[in-house]
Amino acid sequence: MEGNGGSEEDDTKLSSNTKVAFITETTVQIIICILAWYIFSLSISLYNKWMFDKSQLDFPFPILVTAFHQLLLSILSFAAVTLKPSLKPTAATENRQGVTFYLTHVLPCSLAAAGDIGAGNVSFRYITLSTYTMVKSSSIAFVLLFGVIAKLEKFSINLLGIVLLMSVGVMLMADTDKPDEESDNGDQSTFMLGFFLVLLSACMSGVRWVFTQLLLLKNHDSKVALDGSKKVKNPIYTIYQLSPPMAVVLFIVGSGVEGLGKFLSDDIWAEKGVFKSICLLLFPGLLVFFMTIFEFAILQRAQVVTLSIAGIFKELLTIVASTFIFDDRLTFINLIGLSITLLDIVWYNVHRYNEKKHELERQKSLERDVEFELENV
Repeated sequence: MEGNGGSEEDDTKLSSNTKVAFITETTVQIIICILAWYIFSLSISLYNKWMFDKSQLDFPFPILVTAFHQLLLSILSFAAVTLKPSLKPTAATENRQGVTFYLTHVLPCSLAAAGDIGAGNVSFRYITLSTYTMVKSSSIAFVLLFGVIAKLEKFSINLLGIVLLMSVGVMLMADTDKPDEESDNGDQSTFMLGFFLVLLSACMSGVRWVFTQLLLLKNHDSKVALDGSKKVKNPIYTIYQLSPPMAVVLFIVGSGVEGLGKFLSDDIWAEKGVFKSICLLLFPGLLVFFMTIFEFAILQRAQVVTLSIAGIFKELLTIVASTFIFDDRLTFINLIGLSITLLDIVWYNVHRYNEKKHELERQKSLERDVEFELENV
């Protein structure tokens, strides 16, 4: 008896002295993945701005360049799926995906994604990177709006408030300084064109999100765990499905709007050489692929809210970097609009977290009720 009592006492002491480590291996992995995500995402924004801005490299073919980015993504995702077949959905799921599925899920998603990325890259020729980043953050409002329409989101007063507050932030971010005669970005009409393009990009991002969610649900039999566990859907196969039609659509539109002949006869091919020019055109596609991988890696190890909060700091980091690198200027009204937008994003994340928490609690309650009923059978 005494021996057993001593053993229980020792176990109690051991339990009380056991501490949960603040820095775990998973925490370190999350930090590394977030830093890598920042690096690739920021590099893409800075690189595209440098390539398309009239005051920088001034390569006037953003749509065609984006088409080649998608072509590279198609090649990389095809290689990934071929080397690792486990990235594909189950055979039963693939068998259900015929022509109707392609026309109702893959093609609409590809068109929305092409509009999102294409319009965003074209806007770099007319507005600053800071303005692009601020206005593009309004995509959350469009995500919620189209999510409610597609019945992927439940309408609530919180959602309405988030959308309305985001609208106010976007309007304030449209404020500009007096036109600067030495800069095209200072011209009001030019700015409004760029502003409209990035707002269109944010809108198409909302449409793209809806179709992507539907596509992921069709590609995978299991849903994402509400507690942020590792049951996260792999985006590589989705890239594999979407990139080829995106490349084709962007190539056709770019050839008609920008001119394939002008693209092939541009001075860049002679000035920098064919090989170097091709590398310059395709390099951002490589950055996008690795950014997606690290984004997925974060979701594997942390909750979706972690990625969303990290995204807020990424937006701020992009604005700070563009201020130092491209000498972007923000008006006082812009800063107010930015602050409102960031607060709105925080509100959105809190709302999303509470929703997932309540849903998880509801599921656990249902499981307890089922267990209780089975025990009393």
